Amino acid sequence: MTITKYKNPIFFYSISTVFPWAFWFIAGYVSHITLLIVINT
Repeated sequence: MTITKYKNPIFFYSISTVFPWAFWFIAGYVSHITLLIVINT
């Protein structure tokens, strides 16, 4: 089975890069905020 034509490789690679990075930064932000709340109380 050979793949002869890709529809949107740039779109696929950008989405597959942006989504994990976005979730990574959101998780880091949430963990940082909860840590600051615990320290300040």
